[in-house]
Amino acid sequence: MIQHTLILLGLSHAGKTTAGKLLASLLGCPFYDTDALIQQQTGLTPRELCTQSGIPAFHRAEAAALSSCCAAVQNSAADEAAVSSRAVVIAAGGGLCDNQEAATLLAGIPHRIFLYAAESVLFERLTQDAQRVGCYPAFLQLVPAAQYTAAQQLFSLLYARRTAYYRQCCTFCIDTTHLTAAAVAQSIAAEYSKAV
Repeated sequence: MIQHTLILLGLSHAGKTTAGKLLASLLGCPFYDTDALIQQQTGLTPRELCTQSGIPAFHRAEAAALSSCCAAVQNSAADEAAVSSRAVVIAAGGGLCDNQEAATLLAGIPHRIFLYAAESVLFERLTQDAQRVGCYPAFLQLVPAAQYTAAQQLFSLLYARRTAYYRQCCTFCIDTTHLTAAAVAQSIAAEYSKAV
């Protein structure tokens, strides 16, 4: 693993992909998104994969996607031109902490950044998405969009558990609640520059 790999972690809708792309642009380095890789490798979005094949199949695909990112980083380390760019940015799916195989890979990534957002902010974003597609995501048991209270209760429990995990395992935490994605990327880039 390249010493300068950064992985953005956090719950669903925290802005990992958007901030990650901007961060990679700021650092002039490659960007990988595990959700996009899952879709490339399976032909299904993470939601579709969970719905059609279940959570265990999704966890296998998520671990494979993160493993692909790590392999790409290692391969680029052998390329002198790629090494000159130094950093690599990975945006990970929100439920990585519930995937033992993926979490093991995560431990080998040196810069783990938690994109924190308030529970109410994230749940509102999830609700907007649920209203568009008809149900909440698989990590909220595909509860129909109309069952707001049931979904909120499930999310509250999941939020507490995942937030505690990410606070414990990450090397840096940034509160994204009132920040634009560009401001998040700039803050991470500034923190990263101190670390290197």
